[in-house]
Amino acid sequence: MSTEVWAGILAVGSAFVYVAATAVQQVGVLKVRSKGKRWIALLTTPVWLLGIVLAVSGFLGHVAALALGSLTLVSILQTSQIVFMLPFSAWTAHAKLKRREIIGAGLITFGLIGIILFGNVTKGVNTPPSSDWALTLMAIYAVVVIALVIARIWPSTTAVAYGTSSGILYGAMAGLIKSVLAVIGSEGAGAAFSDWETYAFVLVALSAMGTQQVALGAGHLSTAMASIIVSTPVASTVIAITIFDERFLASGLALLALFLSVIISFIGVFVLPRDSLTLGASGDGSAGSESGQADLEPQGASPQAAAPADSAQGDSGFAHGLPGPNPVTLPVIPNSPAPVGAASGVEPTPSTGSS
Repeated sequence: MSTEVWAGILAVGSAFVYVAATAVQQVGVLKVRSKGKRWIALLTTPVWLLGIVLAVSGFLGHVAALALGSLTLVSILQTSQIVFMLPFSAWTAHAKLKRREIIGAGLITFGLIGIILFGNVTKGVNTPPSSDWALTLMAIYAVVVIALVIARIWPSTTAVAYGTSSGILYGAMAGLIKSVLAVIGSEGAGAAFSDWETYAFVLVALSAMGTQQVALGAGHLSTAMASIIVSTPVASTVIAITIFDERFLASGLALLALFLSVIISFIGVFVLPRDSLTLGASGDGSAGSESGQADLEPQGASPQAAAPADSAQGDSGFAHGLPGPNPVTLPVIPNSPAPVGAASGVEPTPSTGSS
């Protein structure tokens, strides 16, 4: 198989591992949420540590994909995280997939298959000129600043503005990873410490994770996730074409098929129910999911004990957002109705009224 095919396999595989890592980490969080020193408890919880190992493995798989293949193809294929997070969502929530979720996942999968078949891309240059990178990063941060100013003026746009900013920064981060890998491959690992792109990568990564957390905590999680999911591959593709000189080889009907495949994938994202974009978490930050939050709440439990996870942190005190090309978020879901009050450390109060 060609290196581009291997890159595609690694990109999809790392996307799967990213989502699995998030789900496994949530299991660990739920195990320690009733304990006092939670961070210390997490560090001694094997399942949570397994989630960390999986997250690192997913990142390394993504790095390997970028080393072998084009930035454009790898970044687009990372959107397969959306497909993988649906069954993991059903697993963590002990729920069945909805018809719209199956249709949305099918459209995304169909589109990704088309991208793999028709999206032959030239690899372009391995290391763009520093001047090109500098101008690109200046433009990116200018767009981010404008988005944050808009969010400041119109707070209702916070989830979209910060989510889009995070996605753009994640797209730049993938490009910087590719540049640093090229330096390591040609000059050795030690050369990376004297290369300015390495430190630019650290800055961009921290910026991406910071804006992501604000977006996820804005109260409209599905809106934030949709913004991140769509803007990340778009930003990566623009960077790949403008400074890495990557070009699509498709022409004629093949180019049309590639374009339609991309459109179908994006349609699949928006066909998904709002709660699916955040692995079952509340879409508006206050209401439960379409299946009904009441089904998860024990009758008579206190509001604190039965509160849904309406933010990236939920009631466990831990953020479940996993830094990655298309970060995913898991809700905090009670293990079972009966012990919810005990698990949260709050005694249930008798119900005084009819349900």
